[in-house]
Amino acid sequence: MSSTEAPATNSTEWNEYLAENTGGTELIVIWTFTGTALVFASARWYVRAWMQRKLWSDDYLIAISVATGIIACALTNVSVSKGVGRHVEALSNEQLISATLWVYAAYCPSVLSFGMPKLAVIALLVRLLVPGRVHFWVLWLMGGLVQLALLGVVGSALGLLFSRCHPVDYALGRDNMAFCLDTIQCGLTFLDVAFSGFVDFYLAAYPSIVLYKLQMARRKKVIVSIALGLGAV
Repeated sequence: MSSTEAPATNSTEWNEYLAENTGGTELIVIWTFTGTALVFASARWYVRAWMQRKLWSDDYLIAISVATGIIACALTNVSVSKGVGRHVEALSNEQLISATLWVYAAYCPSVLSFGMPKLAVIALLVRLLVPGRVHFWVLWLMGGLVQLALLGVVGSALGLLFSRCHPVDYALGRDNMAFCLDTIQCGLTFLDVAFSGFVDFYLAAYPSIVLYKLQMARRKKVIVSIALGLGAV
């Protein structure tokens, strides 16, 4: 739901402004990325299950990530049908409440789809690089903290919503949303994204450092390091 400045009322520009809708574009983007992830994950599962006859823990974690991503996309579809993508001024208060509730419904599975791949990468690195006992637990601790932080963002948003404003419909109404959902959630989100980015960078740099110490051709080191370090992107 857009919050850009509205043009003057009672004009052709105003009617065009109310008619604007970016919901379709949003759906194209999220379904394209989710569909691409499903294609690559399916190819991976085919190789592992059919050709190698063995699935590892990272395969199951990727499956959870893809499944939650699909659920999030489906819920986003519903939110768009309720008004997400249109300007707030084009929605009634009831439509605004319904659209926002569906956005929150999509929030939790989307967070899980964002965090689970980190656990899959950790599972893969632990299996391939066999870190020491301390480093093993450090890797899993970082992955677990990312998941808890992501879920904490969702929990804080819902906590603010239900504890600060009653009833919930009041909180999501046009005139009260800014009061009920303030900068606390935004601050937690930025902190979580920063920590998540650090973990991505660490997981990308770690295999490169290990491979640098191995006795193998430099070309192979570079190729494998890039393949294992794509998480930094």
